Formats: sequence, C-alpha cells, structure tokens
Amino acid sequence: MQADKESTNQRLEILIYKFVTNIPVMITFGVYIFLNIFYIFFYLYPSIQGDFYGLVGVPNMWHTDDEKQTHA
Repeated sequence: MQADKESTNQRLEILIYKFVTNIPVMITFGVYIFLNIFYIFFYLYPSIQGDFYGLVGVPNMWHTDDEKQTHA
C-alpha cells in the first residue's frame, strides 16, 4: 500500500512547525554562546593579560608595578 501524496501546503505546514519548535533551542544556545563569549573576552582574557584598560576601559587597578606583581 502506498500512502497518499501530501500536498505542497501540507509539506510547507510541517516544515514551518519543525522550524517553530526549534526556535527555543536556537534561542537557548544563542544565549549560552553569548554568555560564554562575554565571559571569555571581558573577564578571562583581561585577567590573563593583567590589563583591563585595553579591552574593557577600566583603568589600572594597581597603583604601582610592585602591587601588580604581588597580585598576579
């Protein structure tokens, strides 16, 4: 037995439903990726470099180089 052929409208409707059900997944992954990128570039990278002013615009939080060396 062969199933009846689906019309173009039915196939389009199924495709739209599949896309709509994937929107929450895409939003969740988008937020997760954004937070990871933000954390890496605005916290980890400046922490490793010891320079928050170049990327974030925060002035040097250590008053002297000796103080910077003791905290690094």
